[in-house]
Amino acid sequence: MAGELRHRYRSRGKALTLADALIGALAIAHHLVLLTDNVKDYPMPELRVERP
Repeated sequence: MAGELRHRYRSRGKALTLADALIGALAIAHHLVLLTDNVKDYPMPELRVERP
């Protein structure tokens, strides 16, 4: 899933780092809320992101 996320956003002009793609994919797969101050690094609409 991380590879698919990187490919999807690279084609839209947004480069995801491998670490951000892995974290995002893990959170999506396990229906987790991601707490981060770097909300802009996680543009996936299926991912619930909140600031701590």
